[in-house]
Amino acid sequence: MVLANMNKKEFRKHALELRGQVIGHEEKSSAIWKQLLARFPWPNEGWICSYVDIQPEVITRPYLRELVSGFPKHQASRDGERQKAQLAVPYCLPQHLELFHLQDWSELTASQWGLQEPARHLRLPERLVAPTHIDLFIVPGVAFDRCGNRLGYGKGYYDKLLSQRKPSSVAIALAFQVQIANAVPFDPSYDIPIDYIVTENEVIDCRTERGANGPRTMCSDV
Repeated sequence: MVLANMNKKEFRKHALELRGQVIGHEEKSSAIWKQLLARFPWPNEGWICSYVDIQPEVITRPYLRELVSGFPKHQASRDGERQKAQLAVPYCLPQHLELFHLQDWSELTASQWGLQEPARHLRLPERLVAPTHIDLFIVPGVAFDRCGNRLGYGKGYYDKLLSQRKPSSVAIALAFQVQIANAVPFDPSYDIPIDYIVTENEVIDCRTERGANGPRTMCSDV
C-alpha cells in the first residue's frame, strides 16, 4: 500500500477502505494465525493481552476462546498439559483502555459500539490487570509500516496502553498484507511503535527494520 501526499485523516480513510475490500477474510486470518503461532507459540505461563476482533479486523475470537479454555487446537501443549497463560482483554473508558482478566468467554457482552467487552458487573478491581503485567500484546490497527509505526483509529487508546508496557514485553500487530504501507506518519513524542507485524504472507521484525536500539525513523524504502 503506497499512500502519499495525504494528511492523517485522509490516510486513515483510504486505509480503512482498503482493509474493508479484503477478499477471503477468514482464510487470510487463519493464515495469519498460523504464522503467529509458528513464530510465537502460546506461552505456558504469564499474561497475554489481545483485542477481540470486530469486522473487518483480523479474526481473533476462535483462537482466544481456545486460550481461555486451556486446550488450544492449533498448537500442541507441552506434555499434553493445559495452557497456563492468562488472557486479558481491553475495554474502553472515555480516555483509556482497562485490561480485564477473562476467565470464561461468556463474560463478554456487546457494547454500544459493537465491541465485545466484559460485562459491567464483572469489572471489579480484582479482575483488572495492570499493563506492566502483560508479557505479550496482540494489537489491531488500520495501517502499519515495516518500522512498526502504527496508524490506529484516532483515539490513541493503544498508544497510551503500550506506553505503560514493561521493557521485556512484546507487542505484535495482526494485519492483512494490504495494510502494510510504505510509510505511516507518526509523532515520536506520542505514538508507540510495535515490535512485530504478522500478515498472511510474512512476519515483519520491526525492531530490525528500524535498527536495533537505533533512532525511530520513517520507512520510505518499501
